[in-house]
Amino acid sequence: MKYYFLPFFLFYTALISAQSFYSLYDDQGMIDSLKTEINHAKTDSIKAILSFKLSNIYLKDGNEKLYLKYLKAGQRFGAGNNYLNDISYYFSSSKYIFTKNRALYQRALEEADSHLRKYSLREVYSMRSMLYRSQYINLTMMNKPELGFKILLEKAVPMAKNANDSEMMGILCKSIAITFYNDSKFDKAEFYIKECIKNIEKKTYSSSTYSESLIESYLLYSEILITQGKFQNVDNLLRKTQKKLQQHPNSNLYPSYYYTKGLFEHSKGKYKEALIAYDEGIRLAKLNKDNFSVVRINLIKYDTLKALKRFTEARDLLLTVINSKDIHIIDKKNCIRELSWLCKKLNDLPKSLFYIDEYIKLSDSLNTESYEKEIASLEAKYKDAENQKKIHLLEIQKKMMILDAERNKWYHLLLILVAVLLLVIVVFLWRYSKNKGKLAKQKEINYIQNLESLKSQKTLDVMQAMIDGQEKERTRLARDLHDGVGSRLSSLKMQMAQKIEGVENKNEFNELINLLTVSITELRQVAFNLVPEALLKLGLEAALKDLCCSMSTETIKIYFTANEIKTDLKSNDQITIFRIVQELINNALKHSGCTEVIVDCSQNNNLFLIVVEDNGKGFKNDEDQIVTGLGINNIKNRIALLNGKMEIQSIPNMGSVFNIELQINNE
Repeated sequence: MKYYFLPFFLFYTALISAQSFYSLYDDQGMIDSLKTEINHAKTDSIKAILSFKLSNIYLKDGNEKLYLKYLKAGQRFGAGNNYLNDISYYFSSSKYIFTKNRALYQRALEEADSHLRKYSLREVYSMRSMLYRSQYINLTMMNKPELGFKILLEKAVPMAKNANDSEMMGILCKSIAITFYNDSKFDKAEFYIKECIKNIEKKTYSSSTYSESLIESYLLYSEILITQGKFQNVDNLLRKTQKKLQQHPNSNLYPSYYYTKGLFEHSKGKYKEALIAYDEGIRLAKLNKDNFSVVRINLIKYDTLKALKRFTEARDLLLTVINSKDIHIIDKKNCIRELSWLCKKLNDLPKSLFYIDEYIKLSDSLNTESYEKEIASLEAKYKDAENQKKIHLLEIQKKMMILDAERNKWYHLLLILVAVLLLVIVVFLWRYSKNKGKLAKQKEINYIQNLESLKSQKTLDVMQAMIDGQEKERTRLARDLHDGVGSRLSSLKMQMAQKIEGVENKNEFNELINLLTVSITELRQVAFNLVPEALLKLGLEAALKDLCCSMSTETIKIYFTANEIKTDLKSNDQITIFRIVQELINNALKHSGCTEVIVDCSQNNNLFLIVVEDNGKGFKNDEDQIVTGLGINNIKNRIALLNGKMEIQSIPNMGSVFNIELQINNE
């Protein structure tokens, strides 16, 4: 089966389809997911990467407005990050696809590659592989197919292998297959399209372009088989394609499907079925405003109309095609030649001659353009040779300058090293002298501190000995008072109570007994103050509570609270704490004129806290005589024994608060 336009149109088809935005329009789920991730991302870097991915999806769908929106968002989020700034050149280069300025697009692709080549990352390898494929397509569209194919083989393929990206390898194999298909090397085209499908199908995860890539590959494989007359596998490929497309009724890949289906029906001689397929493809292409696909299908439809000898329809179809702004110049030339043949068939000789003349003019124009390009190429090669000579001389001069610079650099480096060495020696000597003086001064300070420490320790030892002596004397006095005088007074009271029956004046006798009772009570209180019996028997908390109760009167109330006071405190520490509280309460009762005293004691591990507050007349803290007169020195001595500290807060007529912190050890 002979196809009149197929050899010419393969070139045109490869370029346009490779550059077009084919989509299944099934990306809404991924788009929504990316938008959600952007809104919840915690860093600008993540937001930048997600925005770039989203812009790429909108690029694939041909939505220029949203592509540019998220491209700018990614550039804004990535500002200040060198890596993100560099990869932004990759994503922004695609904006020239919309402007169709191929020279600017080529420069943008080369600039993006210059920014990415410094990175040895798999994702960057994938980006660079895609950049090189875009260069191949763009250069081919600029009538530089040899250079484009060289970049595809020598740069894009190795980079895809570095990235270990099977889908990208499949896409590159498809581009190679198209190149061989255009060159009528169908066996090689078939080999590479098989490799393409094998690589895409073995991809372990699905990308945003996976389904589109697979469908395009199935359709191209079908075309290659049809062209070779190998029809046995075409039905299966078309069914697989249709099954995938049925899930996406709005996809702009349908015109390509109907193009291939019509080609298959034509190859089997089913021309009417072929025309039905072509017309459906044209309808959908117009619906998607895909003028390239409209031209593509009309050109292949011409072959079917010609086979059916419907020459008038074929002529009108070609007239429509050559007036399209989207037709390639080579296809236009062949259309004019076919128009001449059709007019002859329709017995319109003037028109036939007219189109022959137009064909010759267009051919001459193309030949002239080709000749001028060849002259320009030769001139460029001559200039390039001259420039290479100049570059060679400049390189020699540059090497000489580099050698001189190297010698000067080593000389200056040696001088700097000597200067640095001398500086280090001077600094070392200066620091040694300074440290020696500091060491001597520090020794003197340490000696003085040791003396002060010894004096302080000796003072504490003396204070401890005095307090221990006081406690022993108190214990002796308390025992003598309780066992001696107290016992005698109690015995005297009992004797008087026995003899009261024989006395006439009992009232006077009772007064003497009451006086003895009061004396015994006061004697016991004195003995308790000297050595509290509750402290020895029940522990610190009970002794403090007993102390507060015993010292409370009708006019002065003493309130006591305790918090986590442990029972395993050392005896000396308990006595010291008791005496401090006792002294503070005595001071409040004697000097403050208060009606209430609050005593709060608490323990937190090795820290013991005492707070004694009264509502008395208070005093000024800076009046040393008053403070000393309150017996504070005695309290301070006891506090010093337990490495404690005391804070006094007092305002005249507002009362006083004593805050004491003591360091204690449990037994």
